[in-house]
Amino acid sequence: MMKIFSCISILFLIVTLSSCGEDKTVSAQLQAAERLMEQAPDSSLSILQQIPFPEKQSAGQYALWCLLFTQAQDKNYIPHTTDSLIRIAVSYYEKTKDKEQLMKAWYYNAAVYHELGDSPRAQDCYLKALEAGKESGDHAILGRIYSNLGLLYIYQHIFDSAIEFQKKAIEHFSILNDTVNIGLSLRNIGRIYAKQNQPDSAIHYYSQAIRFLSEENTSSIYNELGGIYKRSKEYSKALEYIQSALSSLTKDNDTFSIYQNLGDFYRKTGQKDSAFYYSSLALQSRNLHTKANSHLCLSYLEKDQGNYSTSLMYRERYQQVTDSIRYLEQSENLQRIQSLYNYRQIEKEKIHYQQKADKRIIHIYQLAFISICCFVLFILFFLYYLKSKRKENERKEKRIRIEEVRRNGKEEESLQKDDLLKVFMTSPLYQKFTSEEVKISDTDWNNFKSEIDTILPKFNSQLKILRPTIKEEEIKLCYLIKVDISVKQIAHLLYKSSQGISLMRRRLYEKISGKEGSANDFDKLIHEL
Repeated sequence: MMKIFSCISILFLIVTLSSCGEDKTVSAQLQAAERLMEQAPDSSLSILQQIPFPEKQSAGQYALWCLLFTQAQDKNYIPHTTDSLIRIAVSYYEKTKDKEQLMKAWYYNAAVYHELGDSPRAQDCYLKALEAGKESGDHAILGRIYSNLGLLYIYQHIFDSAIEFQKKAIEHFSILNDTVNIGLSLRNIGRIYAKQNQPDSAIHYYSQAIRFLSEENTSSIYNELGGIYKRSKEYSKALEYIQSALSSLTKDNDTFSIYQNLGDFYRKTGQKDSAFYYSSLALQSRNLHTKANSHLCLSYLEKDQGNYSTSLMYRERYQQVTDSIRYLEQSENLQRIQSLYNYRQIEKEKIHYQQKADKRIIHIYQLAFISICCFVLFILFFLYYLKSKRKENERKEKRIRIEEVRRNGKEEESLQKDDLLKVFMTSPLYQKFTSEEVKISDTDWNNFKSEIDTILPKFNSQLKILRPTIKEEEIKLCYLIKVDISVKQIAHLLYKSSQGISLMRRRLYEKISGKEGSANDFDKLIHEL
């Protein structure tokens, strides 16, 4: 019996010592990963990945592993796909007195939400990180928190708060003499003032930023300064800064945005060949704003040279790109609205479930088992009803939004066509058709109809649907009415009297509509097509 007891004791001692040894090994690995995090984040990540079954370690070790692993992913630019790990760290450090680790946990929780596109929750986590770290001396993280909060407020167009947070970030970066982040925060403030159309303030902060940043980070600032001076018509300074942007280019910079800015500068200063050259180069940009502005600049240049069809082509491409930009912005706005809605729903659910838990505890002492079951069934039914109702409301709202987008799209399309018609009415071809002294050839007629078909591609087919047997002379009449040629001039072009044209309009209206009407009724019908 004694031998058996001795064997059991020895076995227990071996297991205990083995467990202690393993615990010390994991602690050493975590400490090594933490030490290497700033200088060698890839090595830190490798160490963390070598720890087997981290979830089986102690609660403190697992929480630290979750925090360090999320931090290592962030520093190695590995995309975050879930908040599950960092939430474990936050939950653990909320229960401890370690405010430094809690601040880091909230900061990286915010970084995860920021990357996942959930701005409301990211903002909430950054603010909680500030609260946890209000007495912290970790100026690097505090500076990044203030800077990122400032960026979130910029996206929301809350510019006063954004400037305040960027200035707070500069205070912390200044303590560390972190010139790069000081310069970037100054640049952010400059951009805010540029967005608010305050050029003097924007120039001041951009100039301050250049003092702190290396050449590889200044190209975009020089380009933006060039844009500000260009809009202010200070062309010599504008050219100086745009050329500085070109000379400080690195492989990571957006060359095409500088080309676009330079092309527009040359257009405004009357140097058309250079404007054509740089604007054409900028069309290769993947940035939609750069591409759109380049198309617009080329449209203006072609129009100035009397190339109206080419100008119209660039204008149409500009409109296509701006439509894409508008669509993407609407999608981003909807995503932000949805994120805010989800965040509020989560907060409501937290309150709801907390209240439900409190009620359940009270009812455990007050009601019998059957009463509790009935209550739970009622709650479940009520939640199901609310969920169904909410889904139905969401479907209705979605249908309303879709209808509104379609309606706005039709209105924009109509306005665009009106603008193009106005441009056409200033063309030499249109002027030729309004002149009584010029003879119109068949080629002129073909060009005239071709130009209108380009602007109104459905007009000809709609005429033939309304009147399949429509004659060529009647088609010409419809085209002339569509672009507001006077009755007197139409009579001249079609070799008829004004009374004959009026009779022709009235009869054609009766053939199309199947009812009697006036010549004005026919004009109205044509303008509505």
